[in-house]
Amino acid sequence: MRRLIAAILMLACGQALAQGAGPREVFQLDQSAIKVDGAIEPGEYRSSFVDRRTGIEVFWQADSHNLQAAMRSPGSGWLALGLGSAGMNGAVMVIGFQDGQGNWVVQEHLGKPFFRHAPAEKPRLISGQARLVDGRLVMEFVLPLVLANGQVIATGREVPFLLAYHKDKGKLSKHTKKSSGSLKMTRTPAQPAETGREK
Repeated sequence: MRRLIAAILMLACGQALAQGAGPREVFQLDQSAIKVDGAIEPGEYRSSFVDRRTGIEVFWQADSHNLQAAMRSPGSGWLALGLGSAGMNGAVMVIGFQDGQGNWVVQEHLGKPFFRHAPAEKPRLISGQARLVDGRLVMEFVLPLVLANGQVIATGREVPFLLAYHKDKGKLSKHTKKSSGSLKMTRTPAQPAETGREK
């Protein structure tokens, strides 16, 4: 029994180490303006990381009103970020995917029970772009810090997030890989983050 408990603890510790300790930082700037064009320029975002479980690159920052974010998938299929819930149910989800005409779009969805989601009835997404760059999907968007599910991204407060993608299907389908973590908004650092650098 003791060996079983020890093995479970070791597995849990290993998973925690694989994802990195502590929340991911989102640096808050006094003023910030990015170009939402589906392209990630060096120095455009003040904080970034590579999620080890999925391989998704995340770039983000905030000003006094909005979260500004970009993501680069390891694959060419749909890409998603969920905010405000440790699971899909109740999460505000920003998803880049192909619509029925084959165009890449970015939409705000709300997570539902039993691993379902649907377009938000009153979306708060300000802007979003998604496009393929060198065979990888890049999504960029701006979302208010006050989320549609009632959660607020505020300085010093941890907010759960989800990441998911599909390796090659643009239309929404079961994910290839997913992961979860938390973010914490802090004040501006001295220097911009390097593009794609692991933190």
